[in-house]
Amino acid sequence: MWWFRWHARRFFRSVMNPMDPAVALKWTARLRVLYIFIAFNAVIVSYKYYTKTTDHLKEKGLFVEDKTPSHARARLMQLQDIHIIRTGVGRPTEEYTINVEEYRKDFERQQEEKRQQYLVQKKAMSEKSEELKD
Repeated sequence: MWWFRWHARRFFRSVMNPMDPAVALKWTARLRVLYIFIAFNAVIVSYKYYTKTTDHLKEKGLFVEDKTPSHARARLMQLQDIHIIRTGVGRPTEEYTINVEEYRKDFERQQEEKRQQYLVQKKAMSEKSEELKD
């Protein structure tokens, strides 16, 4: 990194004329706003890139959400029967046991139904576009 800084400094000193310190401070203040703007946009673009994998599934109707985070963990960790106790402010305590195997089968069935609905919609849209072309 020091090599790059040294060469960059040498290049800019050879190209530019010396600047008054007051002018340099003014340009530093102006560029600070530009840097903040660029950094904010970079964060937004990164976030959109990160979330696009689930967003396009939600738009197409293929994304099936779990009932609760506990259900998702149980399904992903392939646990057996689990006992869940949910507490919260302003709501009664819920206590129940879920059979993870049945829940997983139900979840996969819902995913398959969504996939079939999407394929039917896609086929109907392609047929409409072919009719419009003719």
